[in-house]
Amino acid sequence: MEEQKGSAGQNGLTWKAVLVGLICVAFISVFSPYSDLIVGTVWSGAEFLPLNVVFTFTVLVLVVNLLLKIAKVGLKEHELLFVYSMMLVSGCIASLGLVHSLIPITTSQYYHANPTNRWAQLLHPYLAKWLAPEKPESIRYLWEGLPQGMSIPWSDWVKPFVGWILLAFSMYLVMFCIVVLLRKQWVENERLLFPLVSLPVEMAREEEGHLLSPFLRDKVMWIGFAIPAVILTLNGLHHYFPAVPYIKLNIWLSSYIKEKPWDGLNPINLAMIFSALGLTYLLPTQLSFSLWFFYFFFRLQAITGSALGFPMPMMFTYPTRAFIGYQIAGGMMVFAIFLFWQARSQVKKIFSSIFKPRTPEEENEPVSYRIAAMGLIAGLLFISFWGMAAGANFFLTLLIFVIFFLIIISASRLAAEGGIYFFQASFRPSDLIMAFTGSASLGVKNICTLVGPVEHVFMRDQRSALMPSLFDSTKIADVGKLKPRHITIVMFLGILVSTFIAYPTYVAFMYKIGGVNASGYTWAYGPMWGSTHTANLLNNPAKVNPSYILSIFIGAGTMIFLLWMRRLFLWWPFHPLGYIMGDSWPTVQIWFPIMLGWLIKSLVMRFGGIKIYKRLLPGFLGLVLGEFAIKGLWVVIDMFTGIRGHTVAPFL
Repeated sequence: MEEQKGSAGQNGLTWKAVLVGLICVAFISVFSPYSDLIVGTVWSGAEFLPLNVVFTFTVLVLVVNLLLKIAKVGLKEHELLFVYSMMLVSGCIASLGLVHSLIPITTSQYYHANPTNRWAQLLHPYLAKWLAPEKPESIRYLWEGLPQGMSIPWSDWVKPFVGWILLAFSMYLVMFCIVVLLRKQWVENERLLFPLVSLPVEMAREEEGHLLSPFLRDKVMWIGFAIPAVILTLNGLHHYFPAVPYIKLNIWLSSYIKEKPWDGLNPINLAMIFSALGLTYLLPTQLSFSLWFFYFFFRLQAITGSALGFPMPMMFTYPTRAFIGYQIAGGMMVFAIFLFWQARSQVKKIFSSIFKPRTPEEENEPVSYRIAAMGLIAGLLFISFWGMAAGANFFLTLLIFVIFFLIIISASRLAAEGGIYFFQASFRPSDLIMAFTGSASLGVKNICTLVGPVEHVFMRDQRSALMPSLFDSTKIADVGKLKPRHITIVMFLGILVSTFIAYPTYVAFMYKIGGVNASGYTWAYGPMWGSTHTANLLNNPAKVNPSYILSIFIGAGTMIFLLWMRRLFLWWPFHPLGYIMGDSWPTVQIWFPIMLGWLIKSLVMRFGGIKIYKRLLPGFLGLVLGEFAIKGLWVVIDMFTGIRGHTVAPFL
């Protein structure tokens, strides 16, 4: 594959970039399962800016490529960006985005079945047999460890692997096609900031006569880098040498706030997340203000409800009160639909292209418009037929996944415009449906298949969803003047290679140590949530809930108002993205660094102006790089020393 430049000066993919990218993806696909399961220092791929990717890219740029450049065979700027894009889509798959959810959840429903929960009677008759290993001992040994001398029963994993990966790949196809639908509007028309792309782009930038980019030679950057680096290094050393001081980076204020009505603030965490602070500095102050303002806006509602003595149940498995969760859900659905309406001319052009010849404009897209339109339709149809094959209703499967894709589109917008790398909606698609219909009307098979394993594998925790990484890759192509079709190639290779390496690697590690000995809630109790939720719905069916329906419409109406006001008045201070981020687990964790970043940027712009803002910018990106680099370094150190569960910073 020769290096080529298109008519517009676009850089093409090279065999060197492909080879290095595949090596990096293979490393991530082994590193992440080992880190997540055995070491437990951090979740390596649990955000839209995955630690496993940033750490690997940092080592590549500062060590490997530096040596290659000295030897006159280094990767060029555009090659580094191709490599980063390949890694970016693999980072989540090798962690919580696929294997770290899929394997424990789909086997837990069998392993944890007992006479008390009666899952064997309630759930097992309605679960497709090809979605988990058929032999009971294959599941038992996965959780308890393989007896010495026994080989891994790989043949029993073929059917579940094929079944689930077909669903995952069809989801990725739909996400990719949605990215093609919205890419031009977001990247070219609106010129969204895409803050999560800033760090790799600056790290890869070339300057003639220098081995490192201007960013990596900037003293301000290294000052910013040093702040988290020193603190996290001390915290890491404290575990090995207790005499070294430990700097606590978070305080759970909930333990101090117990009296009514102020208990409506709970749960609340005062945490210093350096990466969140650094990325917030890049944002417009209107947006960063809204991201923390609406968190307290919703908590004020909870305080009012507590003062009035209203019952305020929580969303199942989320730290969000139900009436708030449904408001955010209504707002998020309206916001996602608005994004399509905003790009309606482009969407119409793409679907009309099915029956028209290809235009020159399409050369700037990852695939032709015809392929995007047909791929979207084919992907949704395949997902729906997959649901039928698993025992679910075709149209209910389609509806649940359409709602899910609307959630992920909103999450992608939060990442692209708001720099939010840690996202978790406080509801599942079925929550919205059952508010209007109750659970009994869905039917037992649909509940056992869709509300159980499917939603809990792919939809309960969206922090590692693939779509934001796909959008970021298209932005990287735009900034780095990379050939869009070649970006498609590296994304395809990253997804394929990471899936086929990470899945068997994860299974092998689990048979070696046993799930009961693995690190983190994803093996301790998280996998049981789906089956517990499903059994609860079968034993005590949820009824139509008018209060939840009212909350949905209040959220939808509020979002329409926010969008309308922002469109009419430039002075309007509230950004709609703040509303959909709302009151969720991520905002519990990162509201403080977002507020601090907003305050710092406001003061800098007021008293220093744009010149000072730009001069300090490398320092704030240095905060991000410092946190991720040192976290990754401690994972590697703990791997070699055998230390487990060693946390150096708040666990998101």
